[in-house]
Amino acid sequence: MRKRAAPYLLSAERAFNRLETYVPDSAQVFLEQHVLQDAILLQIFQIGENLSQLRSRFPEPYAKHAPEFWDEIIGFRNTIAHGYERVRIHEVGGYLVEDLEPLGSSLRVAITDSWFESSDEMP
Repeated sequence: MRKRAAPYLLSAERAFNRLETYVPDSAQVFLEQHVLQDAILLQIFQIGENLSQLRSRFPEPYAKHAPEFWDEIIGFRNTIAHGYERVRIHEVGGYLVEDLEPLGSSLRVAITDSWFESSDEMP
């Protein structure tokens, strides 16, 4: 039986690509559009869920390669899922405008450099 990381990475990348298309030009536009907020939070949720699956199913390569902010995204996914009213929407807007690129870059590197490939075989 094989454990495969690729479906989780590709799903996270797909959600990231959608997220990028939703990002407005400014945090203010984000704060004014509730439908846009919901769409963006759903994609962040999807990314966090897939990263969470990678962390639990492939703990060794995750610990070796995953940037620290992946754990923050997983934590934010948990906040979205279990405490939606605690989401600080103004902080999300700032993140989208300033810090989104490292996430996309890290997902692409994880895929192209096969971070999880050595763990694709189960004993």
